[in-house]
Amino acid sequence: MNKKQIIYLTKINTILSEKGKEKLDKVKNKKSDPDSMPYEWYLENGLRPPPGLEPSEEIDEDGMIELKEGEYTYEFKELVIDIQDFFYAEEASTVGSIVVFHNGEEFHVEEDAMDVYALIYLAQRTWFEKLIDKLRWKKN
Repeated sequence: MNKKQIIYLTKINTILSEKGKEKLDKVKNKKSDPDSMPYEWYLENGLRPPPGLEPSEEIDEDGMIELKEGEYTYEFKELVIDIQDFFYAEEASTVGSIVVFHNGEEFHVEEDAMDVYALIYLAQRTWFEKLIDKLRWKKN
């Protein structure tokens, strides 16, 4: 019978603060004409923007909303992973890493990608290999 090989990680949930919720609502509720071009487009083409059109400083060129310090908080939860479902881990742009599973699910975790791979390596070692490691450690 195969024993499940699991590792424990710390999942990071990003939670919007009141300031963050207000910023998101402001961007969502901003009225825009679907036929009009963004403010920046007019400037790039040397044209004067129409009256009433304002620059959108909240949204970057990729269409993402950048949240500043104080507009969000982190919540930490325990995450149990069966390493058979694990696909890969990559460094996150802010804190920790992103863990991806074979089914496409992704989780933001506190541990670095190298730590995740080290935990998986240790979980896959047999009891005999672990015993040899302990004996070698005591010997030194």
